[in-house]
Amino acid sequence: MLEALLFAFNAIAPIFTVVIAGTGFRRLGWIDGHFVQQGSKLVFNVALPLLIFLNLIKLDLSVTFDPQQVGLAVLLVLLGFLALWWFSALHAPAPEQRGVWVQGSFRGNLGIVGIALCAQVYGEAGLAMGAMLLGAITLIYNILSVWVLQRSLSVESLPLSQTVRGVFSNPLILAILLGLPCAAAELQLPGWLDTAGHYFAQMTLPLALICVGASLSLDVIRRAGRLALTATLARLLVLPGIQLGLAAAFGLNGMALGTLFLMLASPTATA
Repeated sequence: MLEALLFAFNAIAPIFTVVIAGTGFRRLGWIDGHFVQQGSKLVFNVALPLLIFLNLIKLDLSVTFDPQQVGLAVLLVLLGFLALWWFSALHAPAPEQRGVWVQGSFRGNLGIVGIALCAQVYGEAGLAMGAMLLGAITLIYNILSVWVLQRSLSVESLPLSQTVRGVFSNPLILAILLGLPCAAAELQLPGWLDTAGHYFAQMTLPLALICVGASLSLDVIRRAGRLALTATLARLLVLPGIQLGLAAAFGLNGMALGTLFLMLASPTATA
């Protein structure tokens, strides 16, 4: 047990040390809200897609891609979402709060925290397997999030074409859609382009985690009410516990189960 706890601590501590550093930098005035906004935009549109793409094209998909894992991930996310939507009718005191509570309970931060944990624990192979999960789950996340927030607010639905266009213009999805055929074709980038791409890719996790830390508000956390607390418990404990138990029951194990756990147990995505 002690060995397992030390392993978990050593995997998580570096990531959250950088997050805490971001909070400290913001309090010291070294970075501000404008830096966080622009830095996050750079991560989402350039650095993280390059990180995913460059790791995908190096891999043997016959070894990395696990159809059972990806299929189970999509099924578990759908089942979790449906259970949370049903429970929200009993738990949320106002109809307009249902969508916010469900969003806070089911949507994990795959693109920053989940990917960072996969890379920290399993290296490049884990990052690539996490990228496969990110692509499949993000598609489901985006569609379900739009639906649940619109439904709870009783606003007019977006046209299907606009929803699909929004999902497939996501830079992370595009990186995966480009990376998979390049990996299958065993494409090799010119040396200078590969090196330049890695310069951008290597700044992904530190910059993203600093921005996450700088955007945290301890005052807001102290004022968080019952809905925020229960959404946090559902996101970090209840939902991943049930989902990973089901995944293990279906026979998933090893790195496939580990990366699925790290992605499904990631804290809530803020947007």
